[in-house]
Amino acid sequence: MGVMYLAATLRKAGHEVHIHDSAVKPGRRALLDAIRSFSPNMVGLSALTVEAGALERATSAIAASFPGLPIIVGGPHATSYPEWVARLPGVVAAVLGEGESTVVELVHAVSCRSDLSAVNGICYRQADATLTTPARALIADVDSIPWPAWDLVDVAAYSRLSHMAEVGGERYATILTSRGCAYDCAYCHNIMGRRFRARSPASVMAELEHLVRELSVRNILVLDDAFNLDRRRAGEILEWVAESGWRLELAFPNGVRADLLDDDLVSRFHRAGTVHLAIAVETASPRLQTSIGRRLDLDRVQRVISAAARRRIYTTGFFMLGFPGETAEEMRSTVDYAVRSELHQALFFLVTLYGGTRLYQMAREATPALVAREPSFESMNYFQASRGMSAVSNRELLRMQRNAFRRFYLDPARVARIVRDHPNRRRLPLQGLRVLHRLLPRFERDD
Repeated sequence: MGVMYLAATLRKAGHEVHIHDSAVKPGRRALLDAIRSFSPNMVGLSALTVEAGALERATSAIAASFPGLPIIVGGPHATSYPEWVARLPGVVAAVLGEGESTVVELVHAVSCRSDLSAVNGICYRQADATLTTPARALIADVDSIPWPAWDLVDVAAYSRLSHMAEVGGERYATILTSRGCAYDCAYCHNIMGRRFRARSPASVMAELEHLVRELSVRNILVLDDAFNLDRRRAGEILEWVAESGWRLELAFPNGVRADLLDDDLVSRFHRAGTVHLAIAVETASPRLQTSIGRRLDLDRVQRVISAAARRRIYTTGFFMLGFPGETAEEMRSTVDYAVRSELHQALFFLVTLYGGTRLYQMAREATPALVAREPSFESMNYFQASRGMSAVSNRELLRMQRNAFRRFYLDPARVARIVRDHPNRRRLPLQGLRVLHRLLPRFERDD
């Protein structure tokens, strides 16, 4: 989505753009062939932190095959580790945070060999140093941002890849109806800022109509960080979708703010065709809810989960184990909360430290030796993360995570509801294999 937004913005500014997705066409040769075929004046790359190794290999291959071809890098990894990214082979700048305004200025500056210090929101090399320019102001009028350049990707190809939601059909599209979030959760990358910027319902409906008519999709994944922060606006969009006659299947895999929901709004989600709703609980410890800035009304969240379950909306809960100083008792309370709930699915993630987050600062203060280590980026995922922050050993943490999955899924009544309500039963065998993998023993050093 980020790359498609940038492509649309650059085209609006008069540039010719090609998108190569290494998930759809993997491998170094495919990437280099795409560059050779398009013959660009500049290459832009986007990566998650867990893809840092692949990013480094890509920049090295491009720099070796196309000497002097400028590379710019954006996305979550560039925002979290800008100095590391700026030092990669061939990279002229790392773009921090929201990139549409920045990339247009940056492309112009690099093309004209202008001074990069005039471009806000980047990190770049100068001699042996890396310099970071002032942060760029967020885009206030999000309705003015061009829609993603869907014509530059193979929409059908994405249905063959694993994705982050349970949807009923194979062909799907994604949409962002807002940017930013007003909350201050300690683990958040904060790429889109702490200010909630919502698109108008009319703009959202126009893009949905475009996706339905031009891409022939009925399955839509809404990827907002805080779709329902403005409850009136969320309700209006859902009502418009319900009355549109498009018979959409909606999924909210990035999570909604559950304690801002009530029975009426859950009913609107249902009438609009919502088949999958993700709810980020993270922890059932009141102490940790406060320290990480989540501050959920946990009792209300349970009522919301039940309201969704009554309407047979397939509901996923996100939980995190291993916060700095978290005790075994606090972890058990989180697992108990999940098991008591009417969730269809629960994911018990291990807390992962990412640069630039408040959680990283908390861990640095609590365990300086832990964050002083050189980061191993490719191990930084939510099931095999860097650990050692909580009050239990790594071995015990993994044991508790495995037992959490066992307690949650080895419940015949829950399994029956999963089979009954799953939006895409063809994906059930794969999901079952993934759950089984998480139930099996794993071993980890105690340090």
